Amino acid sequence: MMDQLNFAENSFDVIWSEGAIYNIGFEKGLSLWKKYLKDQGYIAVSEISWLTDHRPEEIEQYWTNAYTEIDTVENKLLILEKCGFLPVAHFALDEKCWIDNYYQPLLENSEALLKKYNYDAEVKEFLEAGKIEAEMYHRYKDFYSYVFYIGKKK
Repeated sequence: MMDQLNFAENSFDVIWSEGAIYNIGFEKGLSLWKKYLKDQGYIAVSEISWLTDHRPEEIEQYWTNAYTEIDTVENKLLILEKCGFLPVAHFALDEKCWIDNYYQPLLENSEALLKKYNYDAEVKEFLEAGKIEAEMYHRYKDFYSYVFYIGKKK
């Protein structure tokens, strides 16, 4: 469990979490994991973030329903600071990361996954949600992305 780690405090130079901190929440994850970092240690996490202050209602609704913690890059940086980190760098992942490394393989392997799991309803639901998400990304990629945030423990 990401919120119940069994590591000694002050034991890591870097904590790296790509596409996963959302499981416990951005602020909660940063707050919980800080104690595991050595003084001057770094946190590197990716988090879905708005790239603009204004966006079409459809994508706003979609992501607000899917992940209530989605917010602007500026607000995520404020949370990073609030949790005791000095923001060092941040950047939006290139669309190639989304398409080539996530959506395309998901869509290409959907039938094989369904077959492997005997057309299980949960797997089918997951894949349908992925198809909808991929479609939304293609239509609204200028408004959001995963953003990689790097912070140094204060």
